[in-house]
Amino acid sequence: MMYKDKIKQLCQEQTNLDEADIEHLVQQADELLKNSAYANEDVFIDVKNIFSEHAIVIFHKKPESKLSLYENSVVGAMAYLENEPGVIRTLETGAPSIGLSARSQEGLAIHQTVFPIVREERVIGTLIIERNAPQTLPDHFSLDKEDGGFGLRSTPEISAQEQFVLFDHIDEACLVFDQQGYLKYFNQAAADSYRHKLGYMDSIEGMHYSNLVLDSLTFEEIQQLGPQAPQEKPHQVEVHYGTYCFLVKRYLLAESENVVMICKDITDIKEKEVQLLTHTTTIREMNHRVKNNLQTVVSLLRLQAQQSPGADTKKALNDSMNRVLSIAATHELLSSQQDDSIQIEHLLKRVIENVQRCFSGPLHWR
Repeated sequence: MMYKDKIKQLCQEQTNLDEADIEHLVQQADELLKNSAYANEDVFIDVKNIFSEHAIVIFHKKPESKLSLYENSVVGAMAYLENEPGVIRTLETGAPSIGLSARSQEGLAIHQTVFPIVREERVIGTLIIERNAPQTLPDHFSLDKEDGGFGLRSTPEISAQEQFVLFDHIDEACLVFDQQGYLKYFNQAAADSYRHKLGYMDSIEGMHYSNLVLDSLTFEEIQQLGPQAPQEKPHQVEVHYGTYCFLVKRYLLAESENVVMICKDITDIKEKEVQLLTHTTTIREMNHRVKNNLQTVVSLLRLQAQQSPGADTKKALNDSMNRVLSIAATHELLSSQQDDSIQIEHLLKRVIENVQRCFSGPLHWR
């Protein structure tokens, strides 16, 4: 199958991209094949898989001047968050991911540089350039140099650990960047989050902000907004990243011009909000159906009363109809309450009205 047909097939089957998006990706593949750039690297195009939080490979250009890192075709294979964090990050944020470690579909340790493919201000895919990497990747990273991790760089007067010691005692991921945008401090929560939730294989120590930010707000934009950043809407945003949701806050410290980024995992809160909304919608629909069913019963009793010749039968049907109306009125009052409290006066008044109607004699139908 021609690569163009394969791109179209995979996009149609596993993405929500429209025809114009798919054609744009085909054009990108054409340009890569015509261009001599990246002659020494494996180059891929990946897109977001609509059925999961992962990506799928739709195009592969092999090196022209040396052997490919891949023995077999990986077109159609999945790119998982835990193996290729840069790919998922760029698809989610639109920000390039430069030189992040990854693991290929064939289990090789690689370095990836990932750029977004954008059409009409939407990220529709990623361009991935892969190079060989050392065959061993660290199993973990932490704040402890003796534990095989990367320690904290110190300022001339006071260590970063002493400056930001409070961050060590909170659950949110805290990262502090210097004036050039390089990470000078991160707490253990940040190390754990980037490793276990975002799939980073490298230590984040010394990384630039552009490789760590979870949305599209650049470091330069934060600096331009100045010290009032916490009050500005762009500096507190909810970011959906794979199966996670983070509340990201950024602060520009006036004296040092350091940038503080705090990422709180609110995935559980969002899931509970969805569950509550679903539960509320279900209850509302059930109440609506009960109301409709009671109205149907009343309509049937009314119709039967109109067609009944005997006064006793008509009276019995009218009494039954009024009793159902009493039930319906009580149900409507109870189901319309916004909380657990009930206005008992209103409830009793509705019940009394229906009881009086039941004993006031037969209704006159028009």
